[in-house]
Amino acid sequence: MDLSTLRTNFKRAIIRTDVTDAQANTYLSLAQSRAERSLRIPSNEKTVTYTIASPYAHPTIPNDFLRARALYYKNKPLKKMALKDIIRMAADDGSTESGTPLYYAREGNQFRLYPTPAVGDTNLTLIYWGEFEEMTADGDENTLAAIAPDLLIYGALVFAASDYADERVAVYEQFYQTFLAEIVQMAEDEEMGDGPLQIEPASELEY
Repeated sequence: MDLSTLRTNFKRAIIRTDVTDAQANTYLSLAQSRAERSLRIPSNEKTVTYTIASPYAHPTIPNDFLRARALYYKNKPLKKMALKDIIRMAADDGSTESGTPLYYAREGNQFRLYPTPAVGDTNLTLIYWGEFEEMTADGDENTLAAIAPDLLIYGALVFAASDYADERVAVYEQFYQTFLAEIVQMAEDEEMGDGPLQIEPASELEY
């Protein structure tokens, strides 16, 4: 469902004549941001493969990054460590240790690896959950709008009803939570497949 259709359905549901198109777009954008803070599903899962720069520079975290799922080197997952521990290990060996990365930590908008891979290496891959594309033009439709327009519409209704002190806010919130739970359940079912669900440890790499 594109932005224009989302807005039309939102305005039909809110039943107010004083909500402008610009305000409706803002409420829909806020609803998307809220959903992004909760959704960790295949539809916003992304992959980036790094080429290690010369001179060596820490790999940069993508701009649309929400949370890391895994960081791999040659298809083997790296272990998350506290930044202070990686800094300590690098200091102990004089920051000259290079080879196969085993550990990583977030440092600002970068990943700090230990040991550091060789310059030109292309074996480092990040799998992460990222933001959905922003919709600005009326014909824009991102992945979330395609798979869960009801979530966006009712999320927008919650924000609008809160602004206007509308007593329907609790009803809108209930619908929003129902749609959110359904999407999460579908993602869990897909993750589980035919076997038991594997619970991953928290990566703690969330902004």
